Amino acid sequence: MINKFILLILLSFLACTNKPGINENALPAQQLKVSGMPTDKEVVVMVMQNADVLLSVDSSCKGVGSDFTDSTIGQFLSSFLQYYTDTSAKNSISIQVVKGDNPEIKQDHWKATFMINGQTEGENWRWGISFVLLDSNHHVIDSSFRCLGGG
Repeated sequence: MINKFILLILLSFLACTNKPGINENALPAQQLKVSGMPTDKEVVVMVMQNADVLLSVDSSCKGVGSDFTDSTIGQFLSSFLQYYTDTSAKNSISIQVVKGDNPEIKQDHWKATFMINGQTEGENWRWGISFVLLDSNHHVIDSSFRCLGGG
């Protein structure tokens, strides 16, 4: 029951996210904290607020998702979040945040990884994304999104 509730909330946020397009100058994901390592909750908010980032952002995102018509990060992640409706499956979400080390970014930054982990019909899989955000204001750099996973 709890997995269905979490899925419903995540999908509701993904559906309600309404950014008119990729905006490198967007406001921080939320205003609870504007610097320092983001919390897991803040990373989830950032993922939801960037659901409309196009999969064309990086070659690692080419052909991901459960449908050839998937075109956004939100659609890709929803492909795997839908498995949370199976209460017999062992599913989880993992989040990792590490200090960023990209020399092209001239200010302190973080690299966040958001993974959806599942086990369906004896198959283990992990799919998700990584992205970079600035330490000073938690601005997500849209062009930093990468698609990860396998299984």
